[in-house]
Amino acid sequence: MIGTKARYDGYADWYDETFRTLADEAGSAGLLARLLGPADPADPICVDLGCGTGLHAGAVTAQGYRVVGFDISADQLRLASGRLPCPVRADATRLPLRDNAVSRLTMTFTHTDVEDFPAVNAVYASYFKPPYPARTFVQVAKLLRGVKVEITVIAAAK
Repeated sequence: MIGTKARYDGYADWYDETFRTLADEAGSAGLLARLLGPADPADPICVDLGCGTGLHAGAVTAQGYRVVGFDISADQLRLASGRLPCPVRADATRLPLRDNAVSRLTMTFTHTDVEDFPAVNAVYASYFKPPYPARTFVQVAKLLRGVKVEITVIAAAK
């Protein structure tokens, strides 16, 4: 069961306003769409793990993908629901997906500590087959607004 309040609840409006330009063609959403390339009509699903307010959804959808966004924050998903057809509130350690079911995933992971990194790797490995998709993990001293984690990955299985 997901707790009633996620760490990011209460920041959705601020986040969306502060990072709105990420959704632009010149922002990270445009870059993400170019890196993913056109969707394969036989496999158009792209998971946006930690989708937040869904800022990347428009650019990825424009490439022909059906974006399924997952986030633990009900507040973030409140805004994502206007950008994603079916945002899902879920804990990343217990996604409602079969193992090895995802062929394309976007995620950014920036964390204030690495004590849980083995647990993160275990969850990541449960959804993908080797060779594992590339991802970025950056340890920082502090994130804005006291948040502990931000996530970024672009992955496509062939």
